[in-house]
Amino acid sequence: MRKRGARGRLLRWALGPAAATAACVRDAALPSAPALPTWPSAPYTGALPPGPFTRRHASEFVTQHRPAAAAYPGGAAADARREACPHEQAGLLDWHDGASWEDGVVPTPNGSPATLAAGAKVLLSSCSLLPGGGAMASAADGSFGIITVPASSELIFADAPIALRAAGIVVEGALRVGSASCPFRAAISVTLTGARPSPKPAASDVAVKGVYVTGTLDAHGTVFHPTWTRLAATAAAGERVLLVQDRLNWRAGARIVLTTTAKKDARDWHENEELTVAEVLTVPSLGSDVTALTLTAPLAKTHYGGFEYQAEVGLLSRNVLIQGDELSEPTDATPLACSIDKDDSETAALAAGFSSSSLSKRCSTFPCDNHLTGFGAHVMVAGSVAVGRVSGVEFFRVGQTNVVARYPFHLHHVGAAGAHSYIRSSSVHRSYYRCITVHGTHNATVRENVAYDAIGHCYYLEDGVEEDNDVSFNLAAHVHTMGAYWRNDNYPSQVSCLLLAVCCTSSCRSPTAAGASCNSPTHPPLREPSLVVVFSR
Repeated sequence: MRKRGARGRLLRWALGPAAATAACVRDAALPSAPALPTWPSAPYTGALPPGPFTRRHASEFVTQHRPAAAAYPGGAAADARREACPHEQAGLLDWHDGASWEDGVVPTPNGSPATLAAGAKVLLSSCSLLPGGGAMASAADGSFGIITVPASSELIFADAPIALRAAGIVVEGALRVGSASCPFRAAISVTLTGARPSPKPAASDVAVKGVYVTGTLDAHGTVFHPTWTRLAATAAAGERVLLVQDRLNWRAGARIVLTTTAKKDARDWHENEELTVAEVLTVPSLGSDVTALTLTAPLAKTHYGGFEYQAEVGLLSRNVLIQGDELSEPTDATPLACSIDKDDSETAALAAGFSSSSLSKRCSTFPCDNHLTGFGAHVMVAGSVAVGRVSGVEFFRVGQTNVVARYPFHLHHVGAAGAHSYIRSSSVHRSYYRCITVHGTHNATVRENVAYDAIGHCYYLEDGVEEDNDVSFNLAAHVHTMGAYWRNDNYPSQVSCLLLAVCCTSSCRSPTAAGASCNSPTHPPLREPSLVVVFSR
């Protein structure tokens, strides 16, 4: 039996474009919910762990610098004084008005391409995507083809619940989801659709499952402070509260990652945990610089938080989301790991240069030559006049493995004009091809981002000659090699430095915020699977 909502949508389709335009009313300029992020005020009243408690992001080796709150563009103060909001300007045309489109016809989500009219500033409201309004395009409703925004045009989102699905977006003019002075509060998603083609896309197919920008991209969600922190005390398996070292304005319902403090960090054995926040509370007995995060489910593993080092806690969820669709996942995802226990594999490894003494240990597992078919969304800002300004945005199911230049967020040959571009206070998770790439671009800012579960170099200066870029206060965790690292003749420049650099002594910490670090003898023992080996060459 079909639900009433579906029957209503069919009726609205039958009524045609005239009824659609009449029924779709623009959203209020400022959404009433969700509210602005606020500092916690309610105290945590549960039992505290026995301690000891760690402050000021202590480290046995270095001073851990932290960004100042003033460095957060579009924070609570900017939200409160929103100004220059693109969706509030006069003279905007509506998406659901035929005059907004080059051919005079409002597109439908049937996979066909569509181009905005030249010189048009087009507002996408929450009721624009289906005739009659009141519903959002979903997987069941289909996807638009490649949407083109001409050089003289702009596509502008309202600050309202919107879910746009498209095969790609070409931005020669401007795509605006808020602005630096007008960060959005509403839940907005852009889902890019399509399965990995065979053969893989050519270098010129820049908009295939991507947002290709030669004009201007502005995407700004609510910014939280800080975007990641560290434990203030060890969190034991079975507990439902994390004590962290910063004052946080995170929200209940937020998705977070708690990084591993075990020795091995691989697909088949790791102790990273994705969690949901139930409450954000103060801890008066420990001071204003400690926050309690209660969880909706107990911890599965123990995560260390002593004075030598502490597990990181990163904020994954944002209200503005750019993601790949359900077809993004790799089709070669099994087995999760391989081991050298057969003559032919051992012969291949010896030929690749591994020593017989290391192979004689029969080793632990290691990455297989797979997970190479992921085909997620990507954003590329390309050319010397292109501008990409991103803050408070979540990138999920992104990157296209081994498709040239198809990274989650990519500043490509912007040159010295990179000073106008940045990605701040955002997250990248479930990435199939790196995290944030700066290529042939100088003076750009990559700051205070969280990256988790990614393949290949995560924060990537592609040519190595990029200058004066600010890459600071970023977190990277659970980063994988690309293919089997013992077959690096096939992928000579595409293994993850965060994984290959981890072994300094016999006791090495898994790479998270700062790549690899060696433990001194005073560090507590690290948990590990029953067999761990490091190949020597």
